[in-house]
Amino acid sequence: MKTILIPVDFSEPSNNAVNYAVGLSNNQNLSQIILFANFYITLFEQIYPSADFVQLNEDDILKQKDLLQGKLEKLKSQIQKN
Repeated sequence: MKTILIPVDFSEPSNNAVNYAVGLSNNQNLSQIILFANFYITLFEQIYPSADFVQLNEDDILKQKDLLQGKLEKLKSQIQKN
């Protein structure tokens, strides 16, 4: 069982890595392509108000997380079409 793990940040190099893995899966015996994105909110962004850090509340954090999950789902559906 061969698996490829791809970190995704929705940049051009990341998209190229995904496309490469999809192309490779057509020619190799791959069983899984796993996409993952890192979602991290620093402690300072949550509690420390300053000009450098926007103070986020829980609703803003959940919106960002949902947006990221939506992008991953969209990418997943595009991959499954190929």
